[in-house]
This record gives sequence, C-alpha cells and structure tokens, in this order.
Amino acid sequence: MKADTPAPTPSDPARIAHQVVEIVEKLVIELEEEMFQAAEELRFERAAELRDAIKELRRELDERRGLAREPRTAPTPARRGRRSGGRRR
Repeated sequence: MKADTPAPTPSDPARIAHQVVEIVEKLVIELEEEMFQAAEELRFERAAELRDAIKELRRELDERRGLAREPRTAPTPARRGRRSGGRRR
C-alpha cells in the first residue's frame, strides 16, 4: 500500500459499499453492450445468458439500495371481436 493512500477504517463500509455499487453498475453497462453485440451477431443463446446475468446483477443492486422490484407481468391481451365501449357492430 502506498504511504499516501489511507488505510480503510471501520467507518468506511458505506463508502466501500457505494464503490462496489458503482463498479457493478459499470459491469452491467458492459454486459448490456456485449449482449446487444451477441444478438446482432445472431448468437442468441449468449445474448440470453448475458440477459439473465444482467437481471441478477440488477436485482442485487436493488437489494443493496433497499429497492424491491415487483416482478413484471405481461399485459392482459384485449379480447378479440370487441371494441371499447362494449358494443358490437
């Protein structure tokens, strides 16, 4: 360790945790770029692996930040043959 670099102290966990979050956020960005590149190259299995890894990293980041993401659900499809207003023509 260099002499001008202060040694971590017990009061630094919050700073260290913040730095970890920043590093993981940068990693997510790099993985997203790699995922899009894999998809462009039609390497869909690799793109899916990266997508899953990104989801897990984001979930971990949200937990560290104290956020809870609700699982997204697919929108309910509209019924066929019905128009808004409930009248048939």
